[in-house]
Amino acid sequence: MHELGWQPAGVGLFVPGRRDDALVTEVRQVVTRLDGLRDPVVRRCSPMTSLALLDADPIEVVVDGSALERPYTDEKAAFALGDRLRELLVALAVTLRPLYASVVLEAPFLSPKDLLVTPEPDLFLDAWFDLTRLHAGIAQAYHGAHVEEVNGGLYASTRAPFNPHRFDEPLATSLERARRAMSQVVAHG
Repeated sequence: MHELGWQPAGVGLFVPGRRDDALVTEVRQVVTRLDGLRDPVVRRCSPMTSLALLDADPIEVVVDGSALERPYTDEKAAFALGDRLRELLVALAVTLRPLYASVVLEAPFLSPKDLLVTPEPDLFLDAWFDLTRLHAGIAQAYHGAHVEEVNGGLYASTRAPFNPHRFDEPLATSLERARRAMSQVVAHG
């Protein structure tokens, strides 16, 4: 159980150089404009390491994600929530141009400095990357998965609830892809 009283799911994003309250306000505006999420919580992520104090603050939008627990008790509800989270991720990416953003499940969203010390490759199972700032090797890491270009970035998904084609692969394969992508984000950060 999470500190908020439910299993968290949501979207996290990291915008280099942004540590201001205006970023939180902008995220809230996108969440409000999209609607469709039940009781979303928008918050700054606490740095996990002292190195991360040098980064901008990641932001996350979390909701009750119990519908996404496997095995799904209600696949229709899981896919509906997944579609909403994907829509939010893409809207935040297009509006705020983060370095990276991802679907977050039961784990805190981390900055590049935190990723350096505490790797969390599952953050990158379903993610958007700014390809104007990150190496195109990220696209290669997700070759064969669900991949789509979105406004100068790349949305890659390996889990069925978060892509329109319901592409799904074994978790071990997804994690290996995520490790390759994560290494590039860490190298950039």
